[in-house]
Amino acid sequence: MSAQQVYGRRLLINLVDELALSEPERIVYSIAASQDIAQGFRHVTARNFANAVNRTAWWLKSELGQGISFPSIGFIGPYCDFRYILLVLGCVKAGYKALIPSPRNTVEATVAVLERANCSIWVTPKERPKGLPDLLAAHDMRVLEIAELDALLCEKAVAPYPYTKSFQEAASDPFLVLHTSGSTGLPKPIVWKNSLLSTLDATRLLPASESSGRPPWTTILETGDTFYCAFPLHHGAGLLMNIIVRIFYNTTNTLGPVGVLPNIDFIESLLDHTDTRLWSMIPALVDEIGETPKVLAKFAKAKFIIASGGPVTHGSANKAAAVVRICNVTGTTENLFQGSLLVEPEDWIYFAFHPRAGFKFKPLDGGVYEHWAVRNDEDMPLHQGIFHTFPDDREINLKDLYERHPTKPDLWLYRGRIDDMLVMSTGEKIRPLAMEAVINTHPAISACLIVGTGHAMPALVVELAAPLPPSNAERQALVDSILQKVHDANSIAPKEAAIFREYIWFAKPEKPFARTDKNTVKRRETLILYEEEIRDWYRHIEEDGSAAVDIDLTSVDTIAQGIHRLLISVQVPGAQGLQWDDNFLLAGVDSLLAATIANSLRFILANSKDGNQDTRPSLTTRFIYNNPSILKLAVAFHNRLQDPTESLSHAKDSENQQVQELLSKYAVGLPETASNAATVAEYTGDRTVVLTGSTGSLGSYMLDSIMRRCPRVKKVYCLNRSADARERQTESSQQRGLVLDWEAHQVEFLHSDLSKPFFGLDADVYHALLAETTDIIHNQWPVNFNWDISSFEPSIAGVRHLIDFALASEHNASLSYVSTVAVAHNLPSPGAGPEVLRHVPLPVVDGYVTSKHISEMLLEQATGRTGLRASICRLGQIAGPVGVDYRQGMWPKQEWFPTIVTSSRYLGLLPAEMGPIRMVDWIPVDVAAAVVVDVAGLPNPEALSSGSTVPALSERSASNPNGKVSPPVYHVSSPTAIEWTALAPVVAKRLGDSVRMVSWGEWMEALRRSSRNVPGAKGVLQNPALKLLDFLESLSQGAEWPRLAVDRALEKTQLPDSRRTVKEFRTQASLNLRAFSQALRRSGTREDPASPSPSPLDWFSLVELYSMRFLTEERDKLMTISGIAKVLRRDLRISYLAGLWADRIATGLWWSNVGSPLQGPKITRASRWSRAAWDGPVQFPLATPEGSLKYRTDS
Repeated sequence: MSAQQVYGRRLLINLVDELALSEPERIVYSIAASQDIAQGFRHVTARNFANAVNRTAWWLKSELGQGISFPSIGFIGPYCDFRYILLVLGCVKAGYKALIPSPRNTVEATVAVLERANCSIWVTPKERPKGLPDLLAAHDMRVLEIAELDALLCEKAVAPYPYTKSFQEAASDPFLVLHTSGSTGLPKPIVWKNSLLSTLDATRLLPASESSGRPPWTTILETGDTFYCAFPLHHGAGLLMNIIVRIFYNTTNTLGPVGVLPNIDFIESLLDHTDTRLWSMIPALVDEIGETPKVLAKFAKAKFIIASGGPVTHGSANKAAAVVRICNVTGTTENLFQGSLLVEPEDWIYFAFHPRAGFKFKPLDGGVYEHWAVRNDEDMPLHQGIFHTFPDDREINLKDLYERHPTKPDLWLYRGRIDDMLVMSTGEKIRPLAMEAVINTHPAISACLIVGTGHAMPALVVELAAPLPPSNAERQALVDSILQKVHDANSIAPKEAAIFREYIWFAKPEKPFARTDKNTVKRRETLILYEEEIRDWYRHIEEDGSAAVDIDLTSVDTIAQGIHRLLISVQVPGAQGLQWDDNFLLAGVDSLLAATIANSLRFILANSKDGNQDTRPSLTTRFIYNNPSILKLAVAFHNRLQDPTESLSHAKDSENQQVQELLSKYAVGLPETASNAATVAEYTGDRTVVLTGSTGSLGSYMLDSIMRRCPRVKKVYCLNRSADARERQTESSQQRGLVLDWEAHQVEFLHSDLSKPFFGLDADVYHALLAETTDIIHNQWPVNFNWDISSFEPSIAGVRHLIDFALASEHNASLSYVSTVAVAHNLPSPGAGPEVLRHVPLPVVDGYVTSKHISEMLLEQATGRTGLRASICRLGQIAGPVGVDYRQGMWPKQEWFPTIVTSSRYLGLLPAEMGPIRMVDWIPVDVAAAVVVDVAGLPNPEALSSGSTVPALSERSASNPNGKVSPPVYHVSSPTAIEWTALAPVVAKRLGDSVRMVSWGEWMEALRRSSRNVPGAKGVLQNPALKLLDFLESLSQGAEWPRLAVDRALEKTQLPDSRRTVKEFRTQASLNLRAFSQALRRSGTREDPASPSPSPLDWFSLVELYSMRFLTEERDKLMTISGIAKVLRRDLRISYLAGLWADRIATGLWWSNVGSPLQGPKITRASRWSRAAWDGPVQFPLATPEGSLKYRTDS
């Protein structure tokens, strides 16, 4: 039988004896003769090695007899003790199994493994490990003393110990017992069977991957290769490389001095005195090699570094990869290095897996995938090792997280384990390993841990390699030095994972971090060890929340210098390079950073003898937003110190002046007519659409609506600010269950900046857009109610550039602008707010609404002067979807309603009324998106089948009172509403007895107090309405928001049945509590420790809040389910997606018996619907014996 035929069916113990007979003088191990590598090595031949194994087996039999049923024998020896290898193989021959616990384990952890493995025998060297007495006191065992290595390796021959089993007979026999790392709990024993080990041998049989051509990683192993493994022999990787790989692949393995842990100096000594070709390294050593040029240069003669055991730091290891090829493999104690492929040198950081390993990657939130092994009975015996360890399982969650390569879908980047994830009190999930790996490269750091589960912000606990410096100045200098690495780590992490300077602290020298055998930190054990310190530290930092920066208040210049240092301290993106006139909001200052800056200014002022303390209350986040540059903030701060009242009045005048200046600035140069305005009055051909802001919630549904409903659109250009828009769009749409086939629908993503000439695109790309574009939907706009008007200037500039683009386009492109209904608030009108342009001056409530109003006025001027084909869609409050897969629909938690509910739970108070917001009129996001697409005039099959056409220019415009053409306005809002006073009691009940209802004024006062009671980051993140405090204050001073007319928007929807007259569609004040509970559970507004965070709201559940009544002309006639759907479609009167919603309700309901006159009918829905409350006389269907439905009147 050829060797290839028996690969995967060979027993290691037989191969030891076979090599001793066939090549007795082959060197199989080289053991360092002393701690000085220069003193040379003791070479162990194949004959000598087999003899030592036999001697160990005979010794065991003499002490214990031949083993029956493979009793366990425990052993802990010195680091790199060759007797580990001899004992493991000797046990196999004598009928035992060696159990190798980690010497780093606690007594409790080792006892847990011993008990589960039924271990009652312990082997010890003459010099007993120091923890052995405590272990024996906790777990009684018989103790044997193994001979010294010189005696075991004696050249005197002993009789071969007989081992006669075939592979088939021994496949299920145990070879060795290890245990899990214990990083997330007490370790559990893992038995390596012969059949598991044979899967590594069978890797030789695997062909290269058919899809990529990548070979198995073991192809780098060649007979006679000199091999050094830095993992200890009590670790699975050390045993795997020094026993399993060495014997199956005939390498010559080097072992370092006994008791000496490998470091960079030791590695350099090995390089100097050996010809080692293959290196198996722990992650920390790979990183250190990359950062040590002198040592790295010596690796040029090596074949490979095999990196395993944890994540390496890309920046450091990438330097090593430039000199020596890195083979990045991943494995587990239960599975070995199963399935790993050798990837291309430039992709060394990624993993690839052979299809026969049976690995599947299941998507989770945030673009990460969970690693699973799925059993395939055909491949399992030779290529799915994990199912030898767990033979009863069909599918196993490995709990590792990966991220897919952006362009090579079969490459995977390791992103940690589910167990490592931090779940913050804000609901954000943080994966800390990559950040920790970057920070750990600092030479002063031994290890670090990012902590913070259950808190608002993450913190960094640093274990130093040397004692903490004694003086405060030296400690601050050390923090500054570490902060540079922290900045690097923050740059590769999502912003919610960013670590601030004041969130760095040092571990206690007397409490070293718990470690695994790979020298990585045992997260769970270390967190338990530091549980009290973490709790106390968070209590202190969250009660303070200030930044440690002093500011000289004597002049504008000194204040500006101090503010610049403050921005650097709180890690404003790019703060180091900010000029004093730069707008730091555009650099990335969000509400959290603004609150931190404002709180820091208040703290600085409170601790200053020079400042006017009366100024402190006015230093709010709005103050930061209104002065968004270092110089503006310094001037405003200085003015406040001099005279708080005068500076406030001046700020108001300045805001009003800015509005006029911005409108005048961007209206300058508008032509009196477009050169090609008359060339295209009506389109009948295919369309090319430019869509801005597609990656957000509304934009994703707009793109989906175009792709699903508008087959006449041949091309969509998505213009977005982010360079990775395609990846962001894929993630956004995938999370929402939307269309993802960009190529099939000719969707192209362009990185653009609308505020720049040519949108920041190459001139060729811009001119190609001019030639192709027929329609523009402008949805991109920063949503921030705290920004001042000047911060929105780039967005206003973008509107002007889009106007210029549309006028210059070859097809006289239409421009649909997405605005906000807030522009129409406070309009004098006797009835519902009309769908007209606003000519009444808008009170400067916030920069967001004002910037939208300026843009509307700019479009009006452009339309009147040039004949621009423009329209304005004012959007109301948008909630989650009802169509497509509504279960994936989310209501973004930053919206005002989830924000107020979350803060109400935090405050223990809920407003019984909401200032000027009396009516709640949410509209589903997919319905809103469809209406915007319809208003934009994009043809769809429903419009074409009804005989309608896309409106021509004359139909799309209207004359204003001055006789000029102006863009039509559409209010995209729900045609029905419910009063907040009716909704509030149900929300309060769901929030719990600890929440009471109060007036709007009382609630606002409580919110103001909370900003003072819990300042800083925690105050903002756990009480998110603080971010909207200034905006909510402005609401308190405004008039009641009117109901808005929506007739024009409804008429523009392009389904024939949506044009019918609405007879009645009412929302009841009496709410379905059970359904609302479902929505609140999704919003995280219940007191559930397992779900502490506010997650988004599901619109479908909110729809179920309302008990609906339908009065139709179909009195006293039998109706089918489809008939009810028809009525619902007609009465909803909101386009295509609303019809889908109607179908869902109709087909999901069945009607049982009639309820009491007071309660109304009982309505049951199989999965979601509960009892509905009705008011007044109503037509409702009854169940008949034939199963049909009949309406009946009741009171």
